[in-house]
Formats: sequence, structure tokens, C-alpha cells
Amino acid sequence: MSAAISALPSYDEMASLADNAFVILIAAATYGDERLLPSVLQELAVTFNTTLTDLGWLTFAGFMAAALATPIAGELGDVFKRGRIMIGALSLFCVTGVLMAVSQNLQQLIFFRALNGACVGFNVPLLFSVVGDLNSEKQRGAAFGTLALVGNMGAIMG
Repeated sequence: MSAAISALPSYDEMASLADNAFVILIAAATYGDERLLPSVLQELAVTFNTTLTDLGWLTFAGFMAAALATPIAGELGDVFKRGRIMIGALSLFCVTGVLMAVSQNLQQLIFFRALNGACVGFNVPLLFSVVGDLNSEKQRGAAFGTLALVGNMGAIMG
């Protein structure tokens, strides 16, 4: 019996696994979101009776908001607890996703896409910071590789 108990991971090992799993889930959601929009542009054009050119504002709004939010997130992550900021950004990311889904017109959709993009912009630098915090120098390369793998798989799966 004691051999079986000693084979169980310690509390610290379990906490580390849970932390890394949380980071992986955020990475999948964040990077998967980037690839979802192009696959539904035709349907959006029909739904909102607009052109694909006008829908380009969705991409612009999302990426511009992400670009502006990224340095702010990095600074806030240094000042406050990164995990709390990530949870807040992920929660708002989910809310803005729902708001995009129930948008009544293109202007609402663009606005909510910008907020959604800001959440993505918050999560990306914090993901890398947390991976660096959670893993020893010896494990960091593999951890960043796993993060990249999950991000790419999230992008592929949408």
C-alpha cells in the first residue's frame, strides 16, 4: 500500500500540472479564436446584408485592439497577479464571444470584436509570462514548445 501511495504525485506536482493545464486551455481558446472568424465570413455577409470588404473591419478591430492591449497587459501582469488578470480577460473573452453571437447589426459585431480582440491581446503576453513563472529554466523550452503546439492546434481546430 505504501508503494502505491509514494507513486502518487505530490501536492506541488499536482498544482503545477493544474496550472499548466489552465495555461494550455487559455492558449487553445485564444489562438483558436483567431481562426474562427474567416470560416464564417460568408455567413456573416449574408446575415448582415453586407460585403466581405465591410467585414474586413472585424479583423482590423480585433487585431488593432489586441495590439493596443498587449503592452498594457504586460505592465498590469508585472504589477498585479498575472493569474487574476488572465481569468478576468478570459471571462470577458467569453462574454464578448456571446455578445458577438447575438449582435443585431454589423456595428455591434465590430464593437464586440474589438473588445474580444483586447482580451486576446491581454492573454497572449500573460500566457508567456506564466509559462516562464511555472517552469524551471530546464523545463522552459519544452513548456514554450507545448504552448506553441497547443496554440497551433487551437488555430487549426478553430
